[in-house]
Amino acid sequence: MFHEYHEFILAGEHTRLLIFLHHSADPDALCAAIALGEMSNQVKKVDYLIYSDKLNRSTKRILQDLDLEIESQLPIVDEHSDFVVTVDIANFSQLGKFQSFVENFEGSRISIDHHHTNQLDKIVDLYIGDENAGSTCMMITKAFHALNITPSPTISTLLISGHMYDSRRFLHGTTEETFEMMIFLIQNGGKFIQANEYLQNQMSLSERIARIKAGKRNVYKILDKKLLIVTSSIAAFESSVARSLIGTGADIVFVVAKKKDELRGSGRISGIDGLSVGDILIQLASEFNDDTYTATGGGHNAAAGMNIAPCPSNNVINNLQDRFIELVEEYYYKNQFSDSLESS
Repeated sequence: MFHEYHEFILAGEHTRLLIFLHHSADPDALCAAIALGEMSNQVKKVDYLIYSDKLNRSTKRILQDLDLEIESQLPIVDEHSDFVVTVDIANFSQLGKFQSFVENFEGSRISIDHHHTNQLDKIVDLYIGDENAGSTCMMITKAFHALNITPSPTISTLLISGHMYDSRRFLHGTTEETFEMMIFLIQNGGKFIQANEYLQNQMSLSERIARIKAGKRNVYKILDKKLLIVTSSIAAFESSVARSLIGTGADIVFVVAKKKDELRGSGRISGIDGLSVGDILIQLASEFNDDTYTATGGGHNAAAGMNIAPCPSNNVINNLQDRFIELVEEYYYKNQFSDSLESS
């Protein structure tokens, strides 16, 4: 996959890469971006800048340890900055305040992503995707290996950490090749213990309260006499709340959080073959995308997100949650029916 990227770098006259992460960037996005910048620099002498609209706690810890900073202001475009790369981004809305800049950028654009669905693949000049990689960091690791480029010990450690974060410590997107790549990183000086320490977060009081409050607002439905669907609403920490609900026994979860200018949703599915919460949230977003609202959604089979701007009314939010449950049923029974036809 990355041989085309290699040729793209060599053929261009680019001397600076502008690398963009999704809003509230996580360790997978950050570590992949840093590693991509260093790998690109070994292919051809380039400078790179990394941009993100906010960072999560683990990402901030990594930056502090490395004594690095991420750009938070809009880039100044000149003759040296005609090369934009989006990393770990499935749609433009995930760029936050940088969305308009990247959408309207007139130079070369590349998207590198591992999500199940991606809305940039037919818009950018070069799309590199691998939904089976488990993380964007794993994609970059494979690139180092395939291009016969040696990652430094620091880069190797970062790539281990980013993959551990996004794969939920090897629960998702893990194959024999995953561990072969982990060995490759460790052999190049990657420190597993350090990579794991980057991810050790103690929940803040606000996050713990959010999880408790969400429990009061849970709505659940039992599907096919065995699967538990849960929806909830909260002011913040929607991803954390969604994970906690899966941890308490829910099979399918959708949690929404009302922000000042938008609504954010986080979906999770635990171990149901053939059912993709990414596909469901794409469908859900398309139904609520109209003259009033701009809605986007997508992600992985097991975890996905959704954004609606501006933030809708409580009635619309209730309809959104109800429709999520309906779509889960539709997709589930459609898949069950298809399986029965194939087996017959």
